[in-house]
Amino acid sequence: MARFARHSGSTRFGSYLALVLDLVWTACVPFAFALAEPGRALAAMFFLLGLVARAAALTADSRLKLGASSTAAELGASLVGKSELFIALALACIFPNWFSIVAYVVGTLCFVMVGFRVAAAAQSA
Repeated sequence: MARFARHSGSTRFGSYLALVLDLVWTACVPFAFALAEPGRALAAMFFLLGLVARAAALTADSRLKLGASSTAAELGASLVGKSELFIALALACIFPNWFSIVAYVVGTLCFVMVGFRVAAAAQSA
């Protein structure tokens, strides 16, 4: 389906929908872990809060047209990308007993990334 969508050309709505569904899909995994075992709910919520903070920072960057010109922004941009999130979620699914560790590590990295993004925005202002 995605191949067909790309074949017919990229649209603004398609890009928007891809971003929204990517975030929703990513958030579904920690939510599923919290539902499956309520003892993991705190780790799942920390993970989700980190994802929300990451999404907010990336959205603000794109709306304010902040470039990644500073070292802080470049480092912040490389901490938690789609590949890193995919690997973390895959590890959590393959090794469910590690979910809490993965959730706290990725959540923390998301907050560090946001800190770098905020610092870069403050420097460029």
